[in-house]
Formats: sequence, structure tokens, C-alpha cells
Amino acid sequence: MPYRDRYQRWCGFLDLEENEVSSHFVRRYFILDTASSTFKYFMDNPQNLPPHSRPVGSFSLAYIAMVSCAVQHRPKVPFSFYMNVAGRNYYFKANDGADMAEWVRVLKDAIKITVPVSNCSHGNQVDHCVGPSSYETVIIGGVACRKPIETYSDSDTSSDGPSEPVRHNKPLMSGYCTKQGGKRKNWKRRYFVLDDGGLSYYKSHTEAAPIKSIGLELILDVRESIGVHLNRDNLFEVVTEQRVFYVQTDSPELRTSWIQALRSCLQAFRKPKKMEVDSLPLGGAIGQATLGQDAGQPCDVFKYWRDMSSCHPNKQ
Repeated sequence: MPYRDRYQRWCGFLDLEENEVSSHFVRRYFILDTASSTFKYFMDNPQNLPPHSRPVGSFSLAYIAMVSCAVQHRPKVPFSFYMNVAGRNYYFKANDGADMAEWVRVLKDAIKITVPVSNCSHGNQVDHCVGPSSYETVIIGGVACRKPIETYSDSDTSSDGPSEPVRHNKPLMSGYCTKQGGKRKNWKRRYFVLDDGGLSYYKSHTEAAPIKSIGLELILDVRESIGVHLNRDNLFEVVTEQRVFYVQTDSPELRTSWIQALRSCLQAFRKPKKMEVDSLPLGGAIGQATLGQDAGQPCDVFKYWRDMSSCHPNKQ
């Protein structure tokens, strides 16, 4: 069974399939370190190894897409489970059923991403809450590891074209959410503003110009996101013709509020406009009308002609 060490890390022995589809498992000592976002393993318990021994390999939690029981994939391997890392399945064998279930649980909890709420309401603290901006995958010894990419421009500004002018309509709803970039697919904390013209998002609530504005005329649908990013809670989609915007809120209630607010705006925007009778002309290319009495006086006769050259009206 995995246990917590003095650093509150989950630790324990597991058998790891050395090569893909080889069915050859080797015994390794694993440490789930959420502080460094890694699931690393050693030849033995580090307490039995020389000081400062480095791990044999590690998995980045950021690239673990799924953890699940492998009874259907490997029915002949008892107490096995697998992790999908960067598109590849890695198989593990636990000591017994309870050991397997506990490892699956702690790993699922570790890769389950939640949006930080505290200390994120101020613009100068957003970067501190979000953490590193992006990572690239590096394969070391057949194991996917992550390497931080230090600096780059915002992915939406480079992939989706220039932002629209700043909107000055009264906001209907606003607040911080986390969204996926359009090109690099990284996740960043942004300040969203919804008004009767569309949805805009800013780097922070102190910024005057938005990173991007999505007009209501461009939005095809707004819906909950199901089955796309399994390790992210409270996700919804803003669907346009060019792309789908994935937005994560801080709670299920906020997700519902954003979806309802956006749908209300879309419904009002798409509602047919009623034509005012006072604005319609009394005569024109399709007909010529004449009032029964002088202009400005009440009338009860409405006449029309075949064309303007006819002497007598068709009906009245």
C-alpha cells in the first residue's frame, strides 16, 4: 500500500513494465511528489541508496492524461493499472487489489487540476497563482519529462489575429477564469468580461485593452465540456466557426452562471427585431398610397394603383 513519508509524499513499491508491450515488469520504488509535479522512481528506497542518488526516471504530472485499472487491457496481469502519458500507455503491477486501487486513487487526485482561488482576485498576483507558463516534453530513457519554456507571447494574440477594439458597453458578467491557448494549448488565468456585444478576456482586471474579443455574431454555441479534458473540472466551451474556446471556472456554480449568461446574450442577440409601423413609408416602389383626407387629419381610406401613371386606383 502507498504511504506518506515525512514530506507528505506518497511512496511505495510497484512493478513497472520496462518496455512497451514486453510484459516484462521490474520492481521499482515510486515517489509521488506533487510539489515538483513528478511521479519519479528509484531502483530501491532512497534510504537504502547512497546519499543524493538520483531517480532512474520520472513522469510529469502535467502530461498524465488518464489513470485507470488495466484489467481489460492486460487480463493476464493481476492487479495492474496504466497511465496514459503523452499518448503512450505505461503499465504497472501492484501487490494486491487494495494496493492497486489506492495507487489509482492517489494518482488521479494528483493529476486532477483545480483552479487556485485564493489570492487570485488581484491583477498583480495572477502570475503567482498560475505558475509556470508552459512546458515542452522531453523523452529521457523512454520516459516523458517536462521542461519549462521560459518566455513567449500570448498564444491567442499570435494565432487568432489582432484583437478587436475595446468595448465600452456595461458588463453583464465578469471574473477570472482559466482558458486554453489557441496555438500552444497552454492554460492561463484571464479576466473575462461579458457584455451585450460579446465576450472579451484580458490579462488582468487592470488592463484597458482585451487580449481578444469574441463578438456574439461569431458564437455558434455555448455548452459544458464533457470528455475532452478529463483532468480539468468546471470546463465549458465557447464554439465559433474557427475554433473552440475552452474555459475553466473556479466552481460548478460559476460555470453554470457563465453558460446561462452567455446563452441569454445569444438569445437576445438572435431574437428577430420587430419593425415599427411609424418608420415605414406610406408610398414607394411597390405601391402608392393616398390618404383619404388632408395630411395630418384622420383617414379611413387607403388606395393603391397599378403604377404611378394609372388614372384610377385598383381598390380602396
